[in-house]
Amino acid sequence: MWRVVQGDLDPYSGTGTLLLVSGVARRAQALMDQIRRRLVKLAEMSPAELAEMGAGLNAELGSLADMVARAQGLTSAEDPLGGTYRQEIANLRNWLRAQDESPDCPVAPELVAAWLKELARDRAAVTMGRYVAGIRAWHRAEGHADPTESDEVREVIAGLDTD
Repeated sequence: MWRVVQGDLDPYSGTGTLLLVSGVARRAQALMDQIRRRLVKLAEMSPAELAEMGAGLNAELGSLADMVARAQGLTSAEDPLGGTYRQEIANLRNWLRAQDESPDCPVAPELVAAWLKELARDRAAVTMGRYVAGIRAWHRAEGHADPTESDEVREVIAGLDTD
């Protein structure tokens, strides 16, 4: 669906320009507006308030970077699979930021194992299987070794079925 948001059309000659915006572009604009509001809020904080945020500041900045990539319509590292496992990968990347670790692929097996252990406390085994599949697919899509094949992660996965 398209809608005209700006136009300069001469009704007599039929010449001019129109700016058409699709629903996707409107959603991207709404996302950019949300990003702008969050950045303004951060910019208005004092250095002491920012320091008080600690690792939360890294997570917020990373989240904003991911939002910008989505708004631009890019296939970012958060969503290399075109929507499949989007939430699972975003969850891992946010957890990595909160741990002051790089949210980029590849993720070290020990970090994957620690994340899965933390998630397993309040998630069903079926849900955990989807997280594992998301990690596996993300790494393969990016051309990296699959950390879920490591002994450390396999141990955690094996424990999911028995807990």
